[in-house]
Order: sequence, then C-alpha cells, then structure tokens
Amino acid sequence: MNDEKNAYTQDLASDKVKVSSKKSDYNRKMMSFAECKYRINTLQSLARYVGRKFQLIENSSQFYAARVCTESGSVYLSCNAATNTMLSQNSPTCPFK
Repeated sequence: MNDEKNAYTQDLASDKVKVSSKKSDYNRKMMSFAECKYRINTLQSLARYVGRKFQLIENSSQFYAARVCTESGSVYLSCNAATNTMLSQNSPTCPFK
C-alpha cells in the first residue's frame, strides 16, 4: 500500500521507528527511563535559556512527558519506563504560544 501522506520506516539496528506525515513526524528510540528524562530536562533547560515556551505534561515514576515550542511549531517528548522508550513528535503548531 502506497500512501503519499504517511511514510513508515523502521531501523532495527538502532531500534528506531519513524512515521512521517505532512502534519507531524514521530520517532521512537530505545533508551533507559533515566536517560530519557535527562534528555528532556536538558531540552527544557535550553528552551528556557533561549526564551522558548515549554510545558511539563506528566511526571510520574512510569511516564514523563513535555512539549517545547520551536520556530516551526513544537516538539512533544515522552519517556515510558515500562518499555524503555523515548517518543518524539514534531508538530507544525504550538498550542501555547
């Protein structure tokens, strides 16, 4: 099935999945929950430093999620402790600009 609006690729060597569409891009990467939270916290610190808006969506022992506004929209990032995965989603809009 060929769909011009969505493209799905998987790279088994790096445990990455990418789904692309005109509206957003999804990426999944395998990593520890602690490393994932560290990366999101670093991105939030950089966002604060350059004056970008961000929002912590959830912070629990099993799930961590945040959204950061960018020049071209926003990035949603989440960490899942049960699956040791980081999910990122680029969006062309930022809901809290």
